[in-house]
Amino acid sequence: MNALERQYFLTEDGKPDEFLLQLGCDEKIFYHKLCNYNVDPNVIFINDINISLVCDDNFLGMYLNQLHINDALFQQKFYDVQNVEDALMLIESLIDKGETVAMRTMFDMLPAYGWYTVAEKKGVSDTHRCLIVGYDSENYFIAEDPSMIDSVRGIKHATNPTITLIEKSHLADALGITCEISTVHVNREQVMQVAASTKIAERFAFVKEQVVKTYYSEQALSNVGGYIGRQAINKLLEVFKEGDRKFIDMFANNYFNIYLAYTRRMIFMHNLKLVVDGANDRVEVALLDKLIAMWVKIYKYAIKNSIKPITDIHVTFYNLLYQIKSLEDRLMSVLAD
Repeated sequence: MNALERQYFLTEDGKPDEFLLQLGCDEKIFYHKLCNYNVDPNVIFINDINISLVCDDNFLGMYLNQLHINDALFQQKFYDVQNVEDALMLIESLIDKGETVAMRTMFDMLPAYGWYTVAEKKGVSDTHRCLIVGYDSENYFIAEDPSMIDSVRGIKHATNPTITLIEKSHLADALGITCEISTVHVNREQVMQVAASTKIAERFAFVKEQVVKTYYSEQALSNVGGYIGRQAINKLLEVFKEGDRKFIDMFANNYFNIYLAYTRRMIFMHNLKLVVDGANDRVEVALLDKLIAMWVKIYKYAIKNSIKPITDIHVTFYNLLYQIKSLEDRLMSVLAD
């Protein structure tokens, strides 16, 4: 199947691929490379469930810590380009060669995206990465998470509605500010080894150990003014208690990483059930279920706040995160035993 025939973000029966939607943007591109491998993606994409926080006088950002355990499974080759014309020629050349092409640019300058703005202040949303699967004389074709595409401005490919069109002139403007192009490859031998039943328990044991270690780490991310694990939760509680609307909105507007906070726990719990007999009756699963529910609540409130600001939402965030801290403390204590 060629790149323009594949049904992106859908399962074989045409339904939304729920697992794929749980992943971060880089992971989604990696996932597309696994389509020819009969492996459980849960065991491939298990990662740290700890949050990290960058916070200073003017900025607050919540992220998910990375263990970099997939570095041996997927390789990205990044290309240096001197100008926009060279970048566009490179993209087309790589597509013609059958490569899997990823791109990071200014997505608030691309009308198809929900980030798009006509305001003077644009060219700031560059933290995403997408997959470019083809082109014609006027457009580039991207395979993108449907939730990120505007339902009105996002024009679909004539023969494949899971592909969105981006006008070449719009992409050229965006690449003129930020241009990062890469190709993605899979280390087949490593993927099959990790997915083997004899290795799943070993991989989970390593991740679990790192999760607990990171949670209790007392070393702040001083180089970026950041915090991790339990420290990050404590700092967020301070922010919510102070109630500075600027920081509250920065947190709430970062709802995709809030979303990842609970999907990461879903993947972690899936692996726990794979390697532990009678896992459904274990306290770890009960705690993870409650944590997922708490993060889902925060996510839903963040979405509502992005549509219409909610008065005193910091109080709601504080109460939910306070419960999360209590649950996380108990979970890490059990995982450490």
